[in-house]
Amino acid sequence: MQTNMNLLKGKIREHGLTQGDVAERIGMDSSTFSRKVSAAGLKFTVGEMHAIAAVLSLTNDECRDIFLPENSQ
Repeated sequence: MQTNMNLLKGKIREHGLTQGDVAERIGMDSSTFSRKVSAAGLKFTVGEMHAIAAVLSLTNDECRDIFLPENSQ
């Protein structure tokens, strides 16, 4: 499952947060979060996706666009 990293990074910035802020709020080590966002082959779990969506107040459409981009379907 691919993730639209650019859209995710944009949403993080829109909320005035850093990747480290989001990582802390979802209970993840910031280096792990950074590796997952950098697309180094690590994927977010469904639980992590839900937690990120809650932190960033993502709509269902935004979640789909970020975590299930069309090119991966």
